Amino acid sequence: MDATLNLIRQFEGYRDTPYWDVNAFRTGYGSDTVTMADGSVVPVTEGMRITREDAERDLARRVQSEFMPRAASAVGSAWDTLSDQQKAALVSITYNYGSLPESVARAVSSGNFDAGAAAIRGLSSHNDGVNAKRRAQEADIFGGAGSIPDYDGGAATGTYAPGTQERTSPTMRQPPKEEPKKPELNFAVAGNDVSNFLRPQGVAQFAPLVYERRNSLGGL
Repeated sequence: MDATLNLIRQFEGYRDTPYWDVNAFRTGYGSDTVTMADGSVVPVTEGMRITREDAERDLARRVQSEFMPRAASAVGSAWDTLSDQQKAALVSITYNYGSLPESVARAVSSGNFDAGAAAIRGLSSHNDGVNAKRRAQEADIFGGAGSIPDYDGGAATGTYAPGTQERTSPTMRQPPKEEPKKPELNFAVAGNDVSNFLRPQGVAQFAPLVYERRNSLGGL
């Protein structure tokens, strides 16, 4: 199960405070619940703060008791023929959608893994393509062309979407400053008429700074 947990961590990222995502407050690894040290499960509410240990317990519980069984049930006996990485890709999709999409389940259960990878990639257009990069990685992992990266413990990488909403890590891009142009001076003097002296032919042009900020959103 380690490969599955690591892949979901990588896509979802870790947050210790709640954020609103689609239909609920979520925290930890994109979950709307928290699993406490005593084993109790509580809903995520606005203003709460959790620890990474809380998030790890919740992720492990939900993958083991909810999302992995759903993925396995959807593909039937084909589940036992899958590698750990292939299982991780399917559970990641299930975690993202809430259940494994029928097109993927049908392709994988047929035993044709190339068709399974193609079906995963075929999900890329869902929700106007906000999940396209995540689906492409999951398809590569399922098809054997990709690997599961080590999770660095931070926010989600890239632009991966939970459910119906794309998530990007917070970024701010500032264009380089444009140096002001030096004024060109005309020193033409006609006779004793000083009105033509030091006549500016241009003024400094300053470029306004434009900031683009993309906010991090949550997961399922």
